[in-house]
Amino acid sequence: MNCADFQHQLTAWLASETDDGQASELEAHVSDCADCQALLAGVSHDDPLLRSALTDQAATQRVAQRATAGLVEAKALTSGLDLPWQAWALVLLATAAGYFLALALPLQRRPAKLEMPPVVKVPEIPQVEPPVAHLVAATGRVERFDDVQQDWIAVDPKIKYFACPSDSRLRTTSNVQCELKTEDGSVIRLNDQTEVKLLGSSSIQLNQGQVWCRSPGEASLEVRVASTSQPGSSVALGGPQSTLWCVGPSCVMTGIRESGQVQVVNAAGEIKVSTASGQQQLKPGQVAEISNGQVSTPANHVDPLTSTRWMQPLMLARGPDNAELNERVNTLLALIGRAKISTLYEQEIRALGEHAVLPLVRFIQSPLAASDPMRRSAAMRLTADLAPVWLIPDLIDLLADREAYVRQLAAATLYRLTALNMNCSPDQWQAEPDELQTTALADWRAWWAAHRDQYPTHRLRVTEE
Repeated sequence: MNCADFQHQLTAWLASETDDGQASELEAHVSDCADCQALLAGVSHDDPLLRSALTDQAATQRVAQRATAGLVEAKALTSGLDLPWQAWALVLLATAAGYFLALALPLQRRPAKLEMPPVVKVPEIPQVEPPVAHLVAATGRVERFDDVQQDWIAVDPKIKYFACPSDSRLRTTSNVQCELKTEDGSVIRLNDQTEVKLLGSSSIQLNQGQVWCRSPGEASLEVRVASTSQPGSSVALGGPQSTLWCVGPSCVMTGIRESGQVQVVNAAGEIKVSTASGQQQLKPGQVAEISNGQVSTPANHVDPLTSTRWMQPLMLARGPDNAELNERVNTLLALIGRAKISTLYEQEIRALGEHAVLPLVRFIQSPLAASDPMRRSAAMRLTADLAPVWLIPDLIDLLADREAYVRQLAAATLYRLTALNMNCSPDQWQAEPDELQTTALADWRAWWAAHRDQYPTHRLRVTEE
């Protein structure tokens, strides 16, 4: 290798771009050549800066300055002079370094190309009107009319508190009742095979069937009843209508018969009836029939309690401690023995089964029962017939009652539920309180403490343990 070859390959050697053989030849030549050693010493100071040109911007600028200074100095030294080949090699090397840095600096300063994120088209969210009511309870299949499919479809039973928008139509199927609650706080119950249209949070239209409505004190509820053109015909939605206004806290039951006649039962509160012939106000307990726009009073009596028997499944679904259920039982109990149809009221209570037991026992244990022995006796008799096993601890407490008939019926009921009497028969509990009854009562309480886990207990107890 001669000096010219060394100078030609020097730049590649410093950049570590030569193979092992070439590097060995270059090292061997420079070790024997003093001129090439001087050339290598002159450029060795710039080599670290060249290597870091792409990573260190400050170092790149320093190398560029040194290369430029070398060019200027070389030009001044060589102007009009005949220099040896080593000087010309320095000039060429400085020129190569400057060219290299001219390429490196734009690469170093060029910002990375930003990739624009893909454009995602978000579908427009359809505007949904706020609901005017919610379906809060149902005993079976409830259907709604779908405007898109133009057909009735079932409301998904998994959806709790199904939202009903304005102008939506709902109907119940056979033997199914449901309950709606409007945004104004009104309660609307539909009997089976009933269809309604929700005109707003304070207005509904009854197309067929029977509804019961209750409005709170701060809001009123409008019930429109669509009339039929003739018996058996379909509802003429555009025809004349009868309108009922529930003013203040009131309850009303309305139904459309097969003949097209409308019956209105005012259970409580103030009801205003508006028809084609005018307006009429119904007092609590009054019943009216509307036919062809005329309002009349029916000859047959309509009992608000017995006529709302169809609502009992909705009450039972809320549990035995439901306030409305308790009020119904107490009202029915108060009428037993005081009305000509006492047996009918008693049957209403029996139809409630064990759900009627809690209000019955609460009345028996209340101070009010002392002033109404007839009502207390009826309540105890019904309790003895309807009591389930979860009432055992309350029946044990009744063994300490002041009335002999209460103790006797409680003991008989305990024997029915457990087949035990603690050596004191029901008839023996009719006697005056004695040591036998005291011992039996203590045995009953000890037995229950030891065996309560073997019997189901209700989450709502009359007597706190």
